[in-house]
Amino acid sequence: MIRKLTIFFVLLVSLTSINAQNFQSYIVKGDSLVEKRAFTKAINSYQKALDLKPERIITKINEVAVFNKLGIAYTEIAEYQKALEYFFKYIDKDVIKSNDSILSNTYNSIGVDYNHLNQIDQALKFYKKSIETYGKDSVKIGSVYNNMANIYQTRNDNKTAEGYYKKALFYFDKKDYYKGIVATVMNLGIIEMENQRMETSLEYLNKAKDLAQEKHDTLTYIVVSINLGDYYTAVTDYDASEKYLTWALENSKKQNARLFISESYKSLVKLYKKKKDFEQAFNYLELYKASSDSIFNQNSNRDYAELEAKYSLREKDKEMQILMNEQKYAEDQVKAQERYTWVLSGLVAFAILFLILLISQRAKRSKARILLENQNKEIKKSKKQLQDLNRQYEKLIDKYEGQNNIEEA
Repeated sequence: MIRKLTIFFVLLVSLTSINAQNFQSYIVKGDSLVEKRAFTKAINSYQKALDLKPERIITKINEVAVFNKLGIAYTEIAEYQKALEYFFKYIDKDVIKSNDSILSNTYNSIGVDYNHLNQIDQALKFYKKSIETYGKDSVKIGSVYNNMANIYQTRNDNKTAEGYYKKALFYFDKKDYYKGIVATVMNLGIIEMENQRMETSLEYLNKAKDLAQEKHDTLTYIVVSINLGDYYTAVTDYDASEKYLTWALENSKKQNARLFISESYKSLVKLYKKKKDFEQAFNYLELYKASSDSIFNQNSNRDYAELEAKYSLREKDKEMQILMNEQKYAEDQVKAQERYTWVLSGLVAFAILFLILLISQRAKRSKARILLENQNKEIKKSKKQLQDLNRQYEKLIDKYEGQNNIEEA
């Protein structure tokens, strides 16, 4: 009996050891896949690690971290509800509850996922918890301030957003933290663009672009390119905009960055709408809606019904109708402009003709007045001559009558 128990114990220890080794190998493989940005495969590997043991192996902090790894991976493929599930499992472990640094990081990650799910109050709540827990870690505090600024920017509260971005930049600069600096500089550029301070906006965006190039950071360069595309669309430099956005789209696909693919489509819609190339705008709108649906359909949250309605076929038809209406409006505007030009030309011609007639009439009246004045002068002259003749005639009569009277006498 003792021998059987001993054999059972040895077998149990051996199986536990094998499971632990397999568990660790799956984690290592998952980490390697994450570095290659093969997040779906990484999730499968991490899940296999969890399937080996329920709670027996997951006790040490490096083993508990698999929940955090899964949360990060699900966030990367935009399955935010699933990511939250694993982040909450992670912070529920006793070994994590006593570690403020890990808690703060996870609170920040939870805030990010709530933000993506448009649950803004929850996002702000966890960002604030994150700052309270961080202590004096300047880089992490800067990251949270940056995330809070993103929320206020989305709410069009640019003044509050700018304040948080500058707080974030202060903490990032203290540690010369590249990723934080480049993200914050880029976001400040976007705010300047929205405030119509275009020159300052371009300075910030070009600084972010230079930093990303210097670090050979492709993903950040993609985001900067999308924002530069939006900038050049705003200033009507459409060739530059198309160059940046096309590059961003191509490289987002290479990196399997689905969120950036969606954002590239969205910016291309804005570009072609402004160019009044409605056919291209509609094509990219369809691609944008498809990519957005793909992302949001993987997240079942309390706002799912609203999201489903927002991205329904009816909404797509509505968007198509809007684009078609815009095209018709543009064509009507051209026709109206042509009609206006013809009417204006007619009015100008009529005004010129009226002016000519008016001048002609005035000239005729002036000529008639001069003629009348001359006639009056002639009449007066003739009248004077007649009066002179009458006087002469009277004198002759008087003289003749005087001579007759003398003769009679």
